Amino acid sequence: MTDHLDEEVEHLRELLRTHRRTLMILEEQIAQFTEMEAPVHKLSQRDQVRAEIQRLEAQLQALSSQGGRQASQASKEKPPRKTDSTGRNQRQQRCDSLGELIRDAQALLKEYEELRLLADNPKEKRRLERQIADLKAQMKDYEAEYQELQCHELEGR
Repeated sequence: MTDHLDEEVEHLRELLRTHRRTLMILEEQIAQFTEMEAPVHKLSQRDQVRAEIQRLEAQLQALSSQGGRQASQASKEKPPRKTDSTGRNQRQQRCDSLGELIRDAQALLKEYEELRLLADNPKEKRRLERQIADLKAQMKDYEAEYQELQCHELEGR
């Protein structure tokens, strides 16, 4: 049962990575235009991908908590050491996921900042500044959760 859960979690993570890459590509394509000139189908596709990312993140979070409930139920049947290991594995997986999210966001932030420096159009600069601010806020949330989970302690292991 745990193997199936692990496979599903890994599948969702792979889907998230793919959708985030797609979102980056779409945002780069849209950045070539002002917001008013951008093709509607690209804007719509971007919004759909963002919604799908949110849905996948929620589904991944639900699976993570489901895994926690399974571990809790298993602790009634197994010695505590195995439950600790399961909890540590889930924490490690979330930390790995957060680390990847932070690295992806940093790379995207760098790209946005470079595009902002190169942008001549004031509207384009403002749009990029909004995206940079949004991305920084998202990174702050990821980093806060990373600290809350004390992921830095797991790095040395």
